[in-house]
Amino acid sequence: MAGRAKNEADRRIVERGATALRVGDLAAAERLCREVLTRLPTDSEALNVLGAVAFSRREFIEADRLFSLATTHDPANMAAWFNLGKVLEVERRFEEAANVYSRILLTTPKNAEPRVRLGIVRYEQGRHDEAVAIFENLLQREPQNKLAALSLGVALNALGRYEDAVRVLRALLELEPELIDAYHALADSLYELHRADESAEAASAALARNGSDPQALVLLGQAEAERGSYLKAERLFKQAAAFAPERHEPQMNLGVLLQRLGRLDEALAHGARAVELAPEDPLAHFNFGMGLLLSGTFSRGWSELEWRLLDRRMREHFPYRDLLPLWDGRPLDGGELLIAREQGAGDFILHSRFFARARERGVKTLVEVPAELAELYAGFAGIDELAVDRAAPERLQSVAAHTPLCSLPFVLGIDAAISAEVPYVHAPAARAAEFAENFAALGSQRKVGIAWAGSARHQLDRYRSVALEHFAALWDLEGIAWVSLQKGEAREQLAAWRGAGALVDLDAELRNFADTAAAISQLDLVIAVDTAVAHLAGALGKPVWMLSGFGAYWVWQLERADSPWYPTMRIFRQRRPNDWDGLFADLRAALQEELEANA
Repeated sequence: MAGRAKNEADRRIVERGATALRVGDLAAAERLCREVLTRLPTDSEALNVLGAVAFSRREFIEADRLFSLATTHDPANMAAWFNLGKVLEVERRFEEAANVYSRILLTTPKNAEPRVRLGIVRYEQGRHDEAVAIFENLLQREPQNKLAALSLGVALNALGRYEDAVRVLRALLELEPELIDAYHALADSLYELHRADESAEAASAALARNGSDPQALVLLGQAEAERGSYLKAERLFKQAAAFAPERHEPQMNLGVLLQRLGRLDEALAHGARAVELAPEDPLAHFNFGMGLLLSGTFSRGWSELEWRLLDRRMREHFPYRDLLPLWDGRPLDGGELLIAREQGAGDFILHSRFFARARERGVKTLVEVPAELAELYAGFAGIDELAVDRAAPERLQSVAAHTPLCSLPFVLGIDAAISAEVPYVHAPAARAAEFAENFAALGSQRKVGIAWAGSARHQLDRYRSVALEHFAALWDLEGIAWVSLQKGEAREQLAAWRGAGALVDLDAELRNFADTAAAISQLDLVIAVDTAVAHLAGALGKPVWMLSGFGAYWVWQLERADSPWYPTMRIFRQRRPNDWDGLFADLRAALQEELEANA
């Protein structure tokens, strides 16, 4: 066959070169293959071994050239094709790598190695569903394939299918209890499920096998932070940084932890170092950006947050990223701007103040709105057309550009001059009149609405939601009529109500946020944890006391008791982790003072 060694002597020389490569003698492997290539410059096997030498030396451009030559001179050389696929992966030319692996599978469909690599490529492309399907298909035929099982666990994590990942990874570890990477992935799954004790156990198992494993140290640190052991977490992250000063993960996690602890200067230093070590890592930029926003450095913070659009785990939040141009803030010459929904209702309310500014740039706005906010935002200033949840595919044909909702401050160049003019949201007048009539029965008492919990699916809900029982510290205050604005599963806590008087439960009357806005408009005060209810009360210009769990969210800044976003808001903060008792003592004192002032 053309390109292969023509005699037994040359064949043996190439075999010796391959052996030298396997034992790590790269110089001998190169010398032997070049000897054959001086006589047979198109020998595919020698070119393949020489390409592997270049790959081992991280000379990827040269490796790419040599593997390409090997496959050109002998298209049947599947080893060269496979090696070409691997170098294309390193070069992040993923679609080309996928084509190479697919070509191999056409010839050898039962070959597991290229099928695993194809799944890994799809994972790297963010096509996680395809990756999972590939790995599951392979495991049906080869249930003992450890790399496929490990890769499946990692891909399931990326899809947020953490329970499935735990099942796959635990089964894998029964087969291969020394597989450290499986412990890493398992600790990650369990951390995302908020099963911190089990996550710590998995990370500790990895450390038992390699005490200087930086990834396991980071994972254990995350679990300890989840358990509230912040000093232990800090020590673990610093230990990981000492073992692996070239890795960004320890620095990034230190930055996030120290933000939570309010040590902002240190947090920003570690965040900046993480970005320096991994300038192409979206999550490093995102976390650094959160710290910048927390410090009030808005312009640069918005810029860093734009990296979230490139993060694989956030990919599902940005369905138009590869379909529509991103808006750069310039007029669209009559074209339509799609403002794509992102995050929850609270973020929508917060950012909706910028819609009118976008229209001032000479664009027509098509705004995606969460269904529960659609009625409230009908006719809202800055919105030309509403699309409930997601825009219909046919509507995209007239869209010239799009921007994710939370990118508006970046695109519009918002700096320190945050618009604080309220109200910018208005309750439906007819519904507000109905609530005014209903509340008349409460007499002259101060009508105080409460919301004590957000969605349990929120990543940080464990830090922001509070049990209704903590409000017991306030129930004996006279002159207050308590009104529940709470929706969702947390309403089950009402069964244990121990208030001194009746609690008006509005659940049946609050069909959506238009109803909630109408109810809030007739209250004297809203007390809420960090949820959409707090944002809504602020946007309505109503007095709102927001209860902030330990560890500041950037919107609320550090330590301050007021908000640049909502001038009618007062913030009560935990002084220590999980210290709701202390916060409610402060809250009780403030309520007593207000009652006396209005007596």
